[in-house]
Amino acid sequence: MKLFTRWFIIVSATLVGCYFVGKAGGFGGLLKYDSSYLGVAILVIGAAATLYMGKISEQIDKYNGSPGFKDEILKKIGVVRYAAEACFDLGLLSTIIGLVLMFLGMGGDTNSLISAIKNGLSTAFIPTLVGMVANFILRLQMFVAEYSLKD
Repeated sequence: MKLFTRWFIIVSATLVGCYFVGKAGGFGGLLKYDSSYLGVAILVIGAAATLYMGKISEQIDKYNGSPGFKDEILKKIGVVRYAAEACFDLGLLSTIIGLVLMFLGMGGDTNSLISAIKNGLSTAFIPTLVGMVANFILRLQMFVAEYSLKD
């Protein structure tokens, strides 16, 4: 099976998962409860890196045996690796931001305490989950591509 077909299957499965997450209100929750908007940034970075990985997969399928091809492709995959790490790191950053927001928002009465905890934890954990999932999907795509390059 060609690498681009494998990439397409991974992306299709991801989109099916996104459909069900959206149907359950997951993306609306991301926009509503993530006050740092890092979850949206993670989604954009993940989508761009996935499209770039598709282009790389196409190039690997069209390999013409030129010298240095493997090194050139591995450098391009390195860009996707950086994007995957950025997704994960931005997710962790959102955790810190959410916890800081939670502690800063705590007031004296019970209602402000509950509101601060709700806002802080949703900002902390929703983008973290998005970052971890984006990192996993990009790493899976890289693994499949790197495996196909092995001699």
